[in-house]
Amino acid sequence: MSSNPDFSDFFYAAPDGLRLHARVYGEASSAHWPVVCLPGLTRNARDFHELALYLSTRSALARKV
Repeated sequence: MSSNPDFSDFFYAAPDGLRLHARVYGEASSAHWPVVCLPGLTRNARDFHELALYLSTRSALARKV
């Protein structure tokens, strides 16, 4: 788990053994559609931190990111 209060870390073991990482912002049980941001080959989840904070903290736009 992350020590950052803005998000929680999520790890998934793919069938081929690869360990994948995601960040979950906002309420995990949100009724809103999730927003999925995929970084490129040399990038990572931190690239989307500001966007995820914006989307997950706006009541009219609340999303599970």
